[in-house]
Amino acid sequence: MKLTCPFCRTEYSINRQRSSSGHRVVCVCCGHVWVPSRKASGGFLLWIAAVCLVLSAAVFIGAAVVKYWPAERSASQVFASLSPLRNHTTRTPLAIEMAPVRIVSAEMGETHWIVSGIIKNNSTKLHGIPDLIMSMRNNDGVVIATQKIIPPTPVLDIGESIGFEHQITPPASDVKQIRVEFSR
Repeated sequence: MKLTCPFCRTEYSINRQRSSSGHRVVCVCCGHVWVPSRKASGGFLLWIAAVCLVLSAAVFIGAAVVKYWPAERSASQVFASLSPLRNHTTRTPLAIEMAPVRIVSAEMGETHWIVSGIIKNNSTKLHGIPDLIMSMRNNDGVVIATQKIIPPTPVLDIGESIGFEHQITPPASDVKQIRVEFSR
């Protein structure tokens, strides 16, 4: 049995037969006097709690699999679609619809451009939204400047859409095109 001084945390190993439960004990290191209490071993209870946790997790995962399992697909088809070796297309299920750029004049005569649009989740899955990259281009399509736009929410649910808005202050004079794309 182990005894630990509650003051200095010095540990002592004693024989169970010579257990000092109910008797005063003096710590050799710090001189603290205390009456130790005999604690029940929690190993068995910890083991039972771990088994209960594993079983409840298995039931929860099983219920989720049954709920979301596509009825028209077999297990081998579903697991094949999850394979990291499968060739994925670069087409993203998220789409950006740009609104026309608005020009706004501030109180002190500054001109601001407001770039806005909508991000849509066109897929049948929950998707995280990557950062947006706004590129400003001249008449020849050459990128003059880029800015990062943080999306207003990190995740879009199935079929959900969300608006975004970004202000450019002051815009470059030779900007003729503005594109907003997902960062890679």
